[in-house]
Amino acid sequence: REHSLLSASSAHRWLTCTPSAVLERLEGVEECSVYAAEGTAAHELARLKLERFYNRITVEEYAEELEKFIASPEFGRFYNPDFNEYVESYVEFIKDLTANMEDYELGFEVRLDFSNIVPDGFGTADAIIVDYKTMKGYVIDLKFGQGVPVTAKDNPQLRLYAIGLLHVYRRLTSIEMIIFQPRLDSVSREEMSVIDLIEWGFGEVRPKAELAANGEGVLRPSESACRFCKLRGKCKARADSQLTTAQREFEIIDHRSTLVQSLNPAQLANILDVAPLFVDWYKDVQAFALGQLIAGEKIPGYKLVEGRSNRIITDEEKVKEILLGVGFTEDEIMKPRTTQGISTLEGIVGKKLFGELCGDYIIKPTGKLTMAPVSDRRPEVSTLAIAQRDFDSVEEEN
Repeated sequence: REHSLLSASSAHRWLTCTPSAVLERLEGVEECSVYAAEGTAAHELARLKLERFYNRITVEEYAEELEKFIASPEFGRFYNPDFNEYVESYVEFIKDLTANMEDYELGFEVRLDFSNIVPDGFGTADAIIVDYKTMKGYVIDLKFGQGVPVTAKDNPQLRLYAIGLLHVYRRLTSIEMIIFQPRLDSVSREEMSVIDLIEWGFGEVRPKAELAANGEGVLRPSESACRFCKLRGKCKARADSQLTTAQREFEIIDHRSTLVQSLNPAQLANILDVAPLFVDWYKDVQAFALGQLIAGEKIPGYKLVEGRSNRIITDEEKVKEILLGVGFTEDEIMKPRTTQGISTLEGIVGKKLFGELCGDYIIKPTGKLTMAPVSDRRPEVSTLAIAQRDFDSVEEEN
């Protein structure tokens, strides 16, 4: 996809830290990560499936394009039953949205222009729907990651897409913005009136966008804004912020309370909140420093070394042939075959049929206890309840 300087996908960053967009552009093009490549593959397969369902292409064209997709080095490496199932769930979601609409327009991978708010601003929405009966618009964004759920509420990327949709469909009265994350079983929505969208665009976004387009304003590091910024490992503003925060948190601890056991709950909570941010920043600095060394720069006290590696067999069939030829058996040199994973088996057998046939033999063990912030979506567990449950299970066995 083509991206503008002030793209919708990076809007949260340049709205928070206005000089960052121009400074990032000076860093050049960043190599695409495997996660981004997988997301691109998911969007491509989704587009193909939707075009077939809505009769934009024939059965023969779909079969031919799917074969090319699977054979493609770019996309085919990600294709497997689980990948296909997650994409299919997104397709089903779009189908359900349009199922009860009598008169509507639907588009996939639609370029939307919001340059009336953002200089040269445009972006590509995964799917858009316009219901002509209600004059309501929909902007749907497929996010294929499995990190954390992304909310549609106050999401500048989707709001800019919505403003772009208004450029084309001026009679809309409201727009619902939806983020669909199949791998997290998460659907987030926000609906806004056209008036509220326009007020947000001209009142909040436009002044910041004008600063961002010129590389002006103040660097404002934050956890969310810095997460995918190309400058995160070298930004002095972020370094100053991290060091100041760490210093402040550790200075509030009484000098006599040097042992972890002496920290009170409030002090523990402060450190637990701050330390991960400092660790993430250190990893970004470390990655940037490694890149500098690889590029030939010298960093006092550090050098490039070769990491540890494991030996690998380059031709397993040849090694097998040699060992069998001198008298070893397959049982001695080969690993025994193992059952495929549950998700793979569900893809082969069919989720419903697999459940009917083998459901009695599938369990989900209790996860290992771990600590998480109170904002985590998982329910809190009680050690007393766990102890009681374990005791009850022992009683049942006896």
